[in-house]
Amino acid sequence: MKTKFLFIGLASMVVLALSGVVLWAAHPASEASTAPDSPANRPNQQGGAEIGQLEWIRVHDVGTGYGPSSDFIDVEVVFKLTNSDHAFGFTLRPNDQNALAHQGMLDVLIDAMANDWEVRVEYLTGNNTNNFVAFRVIAYK
Repeated sequence: MKTKFLFIGLASMVVLALSGVVLWAAHPASEASTAPDSPANRPNQQGGAEIGQLEWIRVHDVGTGYGPSSDFIDVEVVFKLTNSDHAFGFTLRPNDQNALAHQGMLDVLIDAMANDWEVRVEYLTGNNTNNFVAFRVIAYK
């Protein structure tokens, strides 16, 4: 039996992939829509989503970030989809409450790159125009 979908998102989610169906449940203390990284908990920020294959992935030191000052994202993992002008990223810091989820997101991206899978990224737009903070990554076989 092959898994058709891989899904990693918020740290409070439990994820199961079985027979091509993605199942998930929010942590009992919170619903997915009100989780810390949810657009609902970030005033003045809109959410978006894009699907495509990975063009590249970059992982770098804390504090170096990505993009010009007018479109900067303070992240350690940055990636770009082939059919998009946007770059997306997320932190990879051990003291971050989403550290495990973010490590899982990186693992999904690496697998997607190695296997030419499509990726759906869900992100927060904030005031940026081209570079966005990702809060969920889904890879499609």
